[in-house]
Amino acid sequence: MKPQKLIIFFSGFIALLLGSYITFSESEEISVSPNINQKNQVTSMNNKIINIGKLRFLLPESWKQENPSNSMRLAQFLLPGKDKNTRLVVFAGIGGTLKDNLDRWYKQFETENVEGKPNKPIEWTEKINNFDITFTYLEGTFLKSNMTMTGPVERLNNYALLAAIVNASSERYYFKITGSLEVLSKQKENFNMFIRSIDSI
Repeated sequence: MKPQKLIIFFSGFIALLLGSYITFSESEEISVSPNINQKNQVTSMNNKIINIGKLRFLLPESWKQENPSNSMRLAQFLLPGKDKNTRLVVFAGIGGTLKDNLDRWYKQFETENVEGKPNKPIEWTEKINNFDITFTYLEGTFLKSNMTMTGPVERLNNYALLAAIVNASSERYYFKITGSLEVLSKQKENFNMFIRSIDSI
């Protein structure tokens, strides 16, 4: 084979190797990039994973986790709103049946509507991620008592109760929000998302 033909042959061979290497490198980048994009997508949700007892949730970005204000509370979260005093509080290990505790919460409200008839709580149960969860919602005048339970009761109009009770294998968890209708109407979606993100640790 003449030298010119040898040069052309080896040049073509080297070009073929380089082309194969570049193609392989590009295919590696393509296979990795979906994972990178997926990670960025998860990060952009801005929802923090939190543990409550033996359960795990996604915390809405606008909710602020606080230290529980008393020993009965397992956790508490400040919700955004004009009053800056609406919180989701979480209890576990409290006595009584589910119905007993719901009835006690309902008695904290006067629920007479404009027609003079009482508003009835809206209750329903769903199975979410293998947990039986009871939801409840009630509107009315909240009868806020002080900690001693002996002083005067403060009447707060246009308030609502929004709650979910989770039946876990080991114990029952109570998630309760009591606040103004203005705040709760804006936080229903966040509450719904929060509860439906439930998982076991």
